[in-house]
Amino acid sequence: MISDLSNELLIEIFRYIDCTYDLANVAICCKHFALLSEPFLYSTFTQTGRHCVGPLIRTLSTKPYLARYFKHLYGIYIDDTVPQLDLSILDQDARDWIRRQLSDQLYGSEFCDTWLSKLFYPQNWDAAMALLLVLFSESLESVCIENFSGGWAFEVYSTPPLQARLLLVIPNPMLK
Repeated sequence: MISDLSNELLIEIFRYIDCTYDLANVAICCKHFALLSEPFLYSTFTQTGRHCVGPLIRTLSTKPYLARYFKHLYGIYIDDTVPQLDLSILDQDARDWIRRQLSDQLYGSEFCDTWLSKLFYPQNWDAAMALLLVLFSESLESVCIENFSGGWAFEVYSTPPLQARLLLVIPNPMLK
């Protein structure tokens, strides 16, 4: 039986499943497979629309250890003349958790309070993407931000250039 295989062999098998849907199906087979497949399920986040960031942040607020698995972040800038990311799904517990992730020591409490409030403004894309950068900063290897408002321009930042750029934005001692 496949469940009799060693963890190392199962992890190697899961590594080659490149379809998120298939990997999610593996994860729901049993708790053992869920634990082994988790790092692969949470290795990449692609912001595909207005409603995907809220559920991710809600999940991270209840399982913060998942943030360490994220290696790749893909964001698509949403025109700021329309409401951007819908975070209405986040309850007060999730909002409190977010605030605890924003370091007063690094950024100052006034800045952090403003940042938190901007997450719930209609034009919140930049605040939400910055939060994800902070949450994923320990493990992030690449960031791709696409901006379609002025044409088809995008940049991909990978380690170590990513770390150098993030140090300018996120003074996280873990990146040094």
